[in-house]
Amino acid sequence: MKKSISSILTKYKFKLTIGSLIKLIEAIIEIFIPLIIAGIIDTIGNKSASEQNIIFQFIFMFVLLLAGYTTAIIAQYFAAVVSQNFSYDLRKEFFTHISTFSSKQVDNLGPALLSNRLINDINTLELGTAMIIRQLLRVPFICLRITYNDIFYK
Repeated sequence: MKKSISSILTKYKFKLTIGSLIKLIEAIIEIFIPLIIAGIIDTIGNKSASEQNIIFQFIFMFVLLLAGYTTAIIAQYFAAVVSQNFSYDLRKEFFTHISTFSSKQVDNLGPALLSNRLINDINTLELGTAMIIRQLLRVPFICLRITYNDIFYK
């Protein structure tokens, strides 16, 4: 092919970065929710705790939940847009390349192989691109938090 996959993805560098960073923000929010719940449980166990403090913690947790939900929707949107646009450009490039083949070359390769490459393989790359955006920064960050909990809270 004339263009490489990375050269096609560079058109979407901004959206890739924004989508990954928003997913990182979602992961940070997901990590703080259990800490707030632990704080609420500790506050309820303390007999001198005020109701206002508990209500404030519930409201803060609800605001974080809404922020996490919003960031998840935005990140999914960016992942979907980038992966679909990427697969569209890749299909267009691949189809342009196939159209330069002679009929003998098409017969040698086989129409089944070419259609498989055009449909299934590019769909796999599309799904992989979306998963990279969704999980690239999120998973390592959550793993670091789990490791931190295992070390300091045994």
